[in-house]
Amino acid sequence: MTERKHDGAKPATLDDVEELFALHEKREQEMFDRLLSAFPDGPEKHREYHQKLINAAKAEEEFWQTAKVEIIKRGVGGLLWVLSVVFGLILLGLSAKFGFAIPLLGPKP
Repeated sequence: MTERKHDGAKPATLDDVEELFALHEKREQEMFDRLLSAFPDGPEKHREYHQKLINAAKAEEEFWQTAKVEIIKRGVGGLLWVLSVVFGLILLGLSAKFGFAIPLLGPKP
């Protein structure tokens, strides 16, 4: 490209514009090539990789949600079982203290 002053003394010619477009196109292609070199297996493989990460995160979230529900279910059931055992032991203790016979555990006739 011919040197020209930027003070507007020499108007740009069609050749100047074409040369600038060619230079711009070359730089743009270099940037595009450099961008694509960041994806050695191609952009599609990169997208698939990220999709796998997204799917794994969703599966993990679903797992923990299900685990929380199961823990709550089993926790409530376990608590009720413990309370029934404690209640049974209280009844057994009271029956022994006040001399009530429990048919299954009492003395044999």
